[in-house]
Amino acid sequence: GRAKPYNTWLAAVVQRPHFFPGEVQADRQVPAQPLVLVGSLQQLGPGLVLNLRRITSLVHHLIRGGDETRAVEELCSCTYIAAKMAAHAESGLMREYAEAIEEFPAARERLGQVRAFVARQKDALRDPVAPTLAFQLAEQEPDCAEVRVRFKQEQAALLTPDQVP
Repeated sequence: GRAKPYNTWLAAVVQRPHFFPGEVQADRQVPAQPLVLVGSLQQLGPGLVLNLRRITSLVHHLIRGGDETRAVEELCSCTYIAAKMAAHAESGLMREYAEAIEEFPAARERLGQVRAFVARQKDALRDPVAPTLAFQLAEQEPDCAEVRVRFKQEQAALLTPDQVP
């Protein structure tokens, strides 16, 4: 985890100045929240369990909290797009793009590109037979397209050192 600053209420409740003078933040050790709890986005089926709380709430709270970096990272992620589509939450995804574009003007172009990609491909992305179609469609976008850039970053992060070309 990473250290997160205490708000006023939390500081009054948990701060221990006699043990840790000057402590203003702490790693709260919140466990990671994966998009998929059981199964894989590569194989939709009765065994797939999505983390609906993360899928429906995280980006909303990141936007409201002003965390531009993490909100934009999620919204540009092919994995996040595929999970939203698998959860039948495409209208929520489009709403998140609109809110993020309004809240984060500096990311307007990047988010606009990805939102346009989702809008163009929404019928194909809804197809439960091909959950990884988002990745395949992203691969076909121009080299400079934000969704393709993010797809390549996600793909590279999954490679082990011996798989890197």
